Amino acid sequence: MLNSTTDHYVTNEINNGAVRLFIKIGRRIRAINIANILYIQASGDYINIALATGEIFHSKNKITDFENRLPRNLFVRIHRSYILNKEYIKEIKAKQNNYEFMLTNDVVVVSGPTYRKYIRELFFLNLTQDGELHI
Repeated sequence: MLNSTTDHYVTNEINNGAVRLFIKIGRRIRAINIANILYIQASGDYINIALATGEIFHSKNKITDFENRLPRNLFVRIHRSYILNKEYIKEIKAKQNNYEFMLTNDVVVVSGPTYRKYIRELFFLNLTQDGELHI
């Protein structure tokens, strides 16, 4: 799909059961298997796509472009600037008005307070009166 306002490609393809995104990065179009995406982070007018391989791609796209293209059963938006791959979430820790997500590569991402209720419902989290977290 060509986004006429930014002239950047964001498209999906299913290849032998694997879903890939085609993303314009500079003058190249890169195919990325979505199963390898750890997280997507908005950074100004760009996004950073962090892969399990340690690679980070920078692309001039909006995070909402990706949110609408990624399967909701695999990805979760936890902050206005972050989308996480659920497969790489190692631990969720409750904080005052948000949650800390530790990923399998030990990166910690903090959710936004706007997403607290959604996260609780999605991951079936229940907090007791004393603040203990029960999954």
